[in-house]
Amino acid sequence: MSAAGNEDYRTVLVLMKGTDADATLDALEGSGQNINVSDEGPFWKLRSTGDIYVDMAAVEEELGGPITMGKWLGTMTSFVGFAEKSDSHFAVRAERGVAVEQSGG
Repeated sequence: MSAAGNEDYRTVLVLMKGTDADATLDALEGSGQNINVSDEGPFWKLRSTGDIYVDMAAVEEELGGPITMGKWLGTMTSFVGFAEKSDSHFAVRAERGVAVEQSGG
């Protein structure tokens, strides 16, 4: 996770604090993505200069059990960027129509 000037961030993901958000943060930390995380009271604000890619399998691994996309979307309260979702991931992209690069596998 990293730091950059506010004007450099192109994507934002806001998560309501709780077990699902904690698992998401742990999954993202292990993904190697360049994401700045700040504590905003009841929320976590995640900012990046590029795409933010949440692999739901990694979140489930951190949770120690399954989570549906619908349940996870209740934790994700806001985003800035272009959203993309499937049963296996949620991504906030910096640019519309650009493929999200998934790190690691």
